[in-house]
Amino acid sequence: MPRRHKRLYKEQLEAIRYRALGWKYEAIAEHLNVSKATAYQWTEGQNADKVDRLCKVAEERMALSFGERMARDAETVWNHLLDLANNVSGTVPPHVQVDAANSILDRGPAPRKTKTESKTEITGLSEDKRKENFARVIALVKNVEKAEG
Repeated sequence: MPRRHKRLYKEQLEAIRYRALGWKYEAIAEHLNVSKATAYQWTEGQNADKVDRLCKVAEERMALSFGERMARDAETVWNHLLDLANNVSGTVPPHVQVDAANSILDRGPAPRKTKTESKTEITGLSEDKRKENFARVIALVKNVEKAEG
């Protein structure tokens, strides 16, 4: 007569999960390093109702279309970004708040507009400026030579 436990052990829960995912008893037994009979006992028998529930949950999750999963996950991410930007917990550093706000703006309904202005000039010294700078360098060298002198 099989022993009945009030609590399932970690390996038993893993066996139930693998069975719900469609694994064969041989694969479960090999993966968990138990006999095929033990894998069967863990996933059927007294745990059959748990396996059935897990199978239904797995089927429901697989039935969700890709778009539905993306929408669900996007809503979760969106709410997390809002919490970060608004510093709901009171412990979010300012740079994280700014990054979260930027991320929200990047994902908003309207495209984000940025404007970059730059002024490009080709600068070069005129002949007079070069002579003036050269004269200053020579004067500095002479002053240093006098000081060392």
